Amino acid sequence: MSVRLKPRPKHILHITNALDPASLIGKHVIGFLDDYPLSLTLSESAEKPLEIHFGGEYGGGKDFEYFIDDHLRFALEKAASDGFRRPAKIIDAHVGEVTKKYEVPNNEKLPQHNGKLWHDKLTCIGLRLEGMKEIGYIWGEDTEKAWDEFCLYCGTFIATDKQLEEIELEHQKKEKERKSQLKLSAEMQLLKEKVLRCK
Repeated sequence: MSVRLKPRPKHILHITNALDPASLIGKHVIGFLDDYPLSLTLSESAEKPLEIHFGGEYGGGKDFEYFIDDHLRFALEKAASDGFRRPAKIIDAHVGEVTKKYEVPNNEKLPQHNGKLWHDKLTCIGLRLEGMKEIGYIWGEDTEKAWDEFCLYCGTFIATDKQLEEIELEHQKKEKERKSQLKLSAEMQLLKEKVLRCK
């Protein structure tokens, strides 16, 4: 049975102040870092390189991963290895929308959906570099959110400096909360062991 995902209030299409991918056309890729946030280093001349970052619809962290079409990944990796010696020009770039189909992961809160087919509509960024026959797309997957909201796939956008700061602050906040939880768990375990020794 196919289940349709209800529109989410913070869908990526509503991030209207993200950078327009079309603004990258004509620029040259000289670096590529496959991390969170995903980044490209661009240069139109010998001037100071420009770094752009891709944000994820639901933020990021240890459970977030970017997915890139194989032919685009190959072109980006080659551009990064060639660097200034042979920079790869971006000849097409735009926002695309795709629908991804997958089986719903097991979820105790909504077991009636377990195993059903789900459709996630998401926004992705398309890039085509010189030498590529067709455009390739970048999107994301957030396995942490998938367990709670059945949102396995999620959109990407090119972040402005302000959005990048917000992404980094959110990531730091989540990391701080995670460390705090680990510390609390360790303290509780020590307390429990102390009580057991006293008996």
